[in-house]
Amino acid sequence: MNWHSNTAMQVIKKLNTNPQTGLSSTHAKAKLNSDGENKLIEKKQKGLIMRFFSQFANFMVIVLLIASGISFFTALWEGSGDYIDPIIILLIVVVNAIIGVVQESRAQHAIDALKKLSAPTAR
Repeated sequence: MNWHSNTAMQVIKKLNTNPQTGLSSTHAKAKLNSDGENKLIEKKQKGLIMRFFSQFANFMVIVLLIASGISFFTALWEGSGDYIDPIIILLIVVVNAIIGVVQESRAQHAIDALKKLSAPTAR
């Protein structure tokens, strides 16, 4: 129901309440049991491992992983034993993913702290 589009008198009639005293305790408890608490539903946060692997979903990271694989197989095919390039590319990609996870975690902690600060109370 779009409560915001109703007038105050329409809401009072629909809730069957008194504008001076508000809801009775029993009516308020019944509404709480039937409708639940007035809270926003939060999505479940991703775990650390899922956040780490989600860092590899970026197009440029995928290109770097493919380049690393090609470089590795080229070195293997030639038999040169020059695996330093694919190792460095993989190292850069992994360090980038770790930095991304750390930044996400810090941002999530900041958002959680802001939510705690802005928690309004009403009677």
